Amino acid sequence: MTQTISAIPGMTSVQNSAMRRWAVIAVLLCIILLVPRASPAQQAQSAPAPAPQAAQAKPAAPQESSATQGNPEAKVWVNTKSGVYHCPGTHWYGTTKSGEYMKQSEAQQKGFRPAYYRPCK
Repeated sequence: MTQTISAIPGMTSVQNSAMRRWAVIAVLLCIILLVPRASPAQQAQSAPAPAPQAAQAKPAAPQESSATQGNPEAKVWVNTKSGVYHCPGTHWYGTTKSGEYMKQSEAQQKGFRPAYYRPCK
């Protein structure tokens, strides 16, 4: 009793609908792949240029750098391992394993930064 699928009643309509679905998918894929798309260079050319005023906007008053803030003669504790210095009276002043005492101006010149970004006063 060997029958082909097309011999089963109702199967031809199932085969036809499945074939139609695959044909539609194949046509859509061809359209997607063959339709020219804009390249990133073309998209960049069509994008509006930013306003030149926005690129030139700068703060009105320049802020002082950390090297010019604080008391340059203050004796600080520099944690040489972390690169941070601590002010007198703070929790870590003189207590870290690796460190040394020096003036705040010297610590700043050597590239150390103040703890919590607050120079000693």
